[in-house]
Amino acid sequence: MPLIFHFNEGLGFFASTEPETAEKQLAQLHKLLGPAEEENANPKKIVRGLKNMISKDPLFLRGYALAGQILHDLEEEEQSTEMFNKGCRAGLQLIPEDFAGPLDIENPEVQFFLRCHTGYIESLMEKREYSAALAACRRQLVFDPEDLFARRLELGEICVMAGELENAEAILLSQTEDRGTAWYSLAYLSFIQQRPVEAATRLRRGCLRAPYTIDFLTDRFTSPNLFWERGPQAPVFSESLFYFNSLGGEMWSENHEAHAFMEWLSQTSTALAERAEMVKLSETCFDLTEPGPAELQALQSLWQAVDDESSERLIRRVQDPETCEEIYPWQLLARHHDRMSDDEGCDCGGHHDCDDH
Repeated sequence: MPLIFHFNEGLGFFASTEPETAEKQLAQLHKLLGPAEEENANPKKIVRGLKNMISKDPLFLRGYALAGQILHDLEEEEQSTEMFNKGCRAGLQLIPEDFAGPLDIENPEVQFFLRCHTGYIESLMEKREYSAALAACRRQLVFDPEDLFARRLELGEICVMAGELENAEAILLSQTEDRGTAWYSLAYLSFIQQRPVEAATRLRRGCLRAPYTIDFLTDRFTSPNLFWERGPQAPVFSESLFYFNSLGGEMWSENHEAHAFMEWLSQTSTALAERAEMVKLSETCFDLTEPGPAELQALQSLWQAVDDESSERLIRRVQDPETCEEIYPWQLLARHHDRMSDDEGCDCGGHHDCDDH
């Protein structure tokens, strides 16, 4: 399907230069995809057919997107990435470099191109090329301001990983109203900037807004809580699971001291008491049609109590029993984890008089 790039009423879109050829190509595509709904459908055969069509038309955006998606579903990630990347490059070569967007999302070719572009971004993140992924995300949001493919969801975290900390702060703060997990990334950002009191406040807020997330991040794998779902501010289980399985979880797991800080704070009496209060509120609301004024006021009071003043009382140094120096409690925890890791595989339970040490 020979394509060109057009403008109409301020929107960019792809159009065929040869309508008759495009019609025949689409008929061939429908014939190829027809068996896909049948039980005996052979997805690899369909991919081969799509690749054959692409070889005849290197601008066949639908072919790249469909082949990439089928290969992704088959968990052939390397081949899937290759198809998305080729489709992305094919579309970009048609779009003028000075194009300021947006694209016409109603145009089918635009939708297939954006699926390829999204796959390209995901491949950059997989390769940890965060600066390039960030630039590609920003370009996609120019193309698609309505964010059909939810690229803004991890934009703050990508900024953190790319070292654009000031931009990350602004983006994440703007997301806190609708996305409880943003508080976790803000806490991480404060921690790596050596602002532990602020980090503690933000992490405590995250634990209240998205309590499932702290369970996932500290390996206390969980399932939806029936009481929380009926509470005054129900957490979204799928949001926490996505955060854990994507860049948020990677961010915390790769910073040893930040992870120890998170684990330590989640086990403090303050954080545990706040969690217990949230559960108590949810239990109270279980038999109610909707939370009443008393429950909403209790929730507001609980939230207001999570501030830097109360966090400052938490962030105090303790004496290192080995060196007698003043250190933070999460540093003790991090060292303990290091020793536990060193002792893995030994049957002595960590006792250093064992012959295995």
